[in-house]
Amino acid sequence: MRIFICEDEPDLLAYFKKSIEQYLLFRDKELILALATYSPLEILNYLDKYNMRKEDNLFFLDIDLKNTLDGISLAEKIKEHHPESRIVFITTHDEAQHLVFKYKIEAMDFIIKNEVSTVCEKIRECIDLASDRFLFSETSQSDTILIKVNGILKKVNLKEIMFFETSLNAHKVVLHMRNGQLEFFGKISELAEKNEKLVRCHRSILINLQNISSFDKRNKEIIFDNEERCRVAIRYLSLVSKIL
Repeated sequence: MRIFICEDEPDLLAYFKKSIEQYLLFRDKELILALATYSPLEILNYLDKYNMRKEDNLFFLDIDLKNTLDGISLAEKIKEHHPESRIVFITTHDEAQHLVFKYKIEAMDFIIKNEVSTVCEKIRECIDLASDRFLFSETSQSDTILIKVNGILKKVNLKEIMFFETSLNAHKVVLHMRNGQLEFFGKISELAEKNEKLVRCHRSILINLQNISSFDKRNKEIIFDNEERCRVAIRYLSLVSKIL
């Protein structure tokens, strides 16, 4: 999940940024503070540049930005192109909430600027809540696989998965990704039920159909987009040939 802050007061912006960075040191490494800025246009430019449409995004927006776009207008533009994003408004007046309802903007929370330490605590609570909601959302689960690595639930995008295979270590599975590997406790049989794009080609191997480059029938091997290979068992040759 990528986190964004848009706050026009330099001291508060620096304080929020430091607080979030410190908090993320002790959290899942997939939580990233992507941008902390006073400029709403910088937020929009970032989203356009990095094509964030399918990313999990959390925005902390000051409502009164004293800019060409206020926080509500910025939220409208974010939601227009990134409807799954989570928005948290930060404001000095709780009366500003009625504007959000007036413009029909779905907000995850409102944080009132009072004691800075209290605001930072609320921000951390929102990070945890948004992370959990993204993790278990139906939209997210259709494109990802959830695995538990070292006791922490990790969401892996299907486009990064080449194949799973049974590990030499008992009760563990090795996940082969586009740029690396992960080993975790699990079963191939359970993983096969998680997504229809995952298919067995061997009793101990589960392949991702999305990332197959070619099928070498002579050598009974599947070749993936990252040039990794895995073997195909004889009993699965017919099934794999039909699919590919």
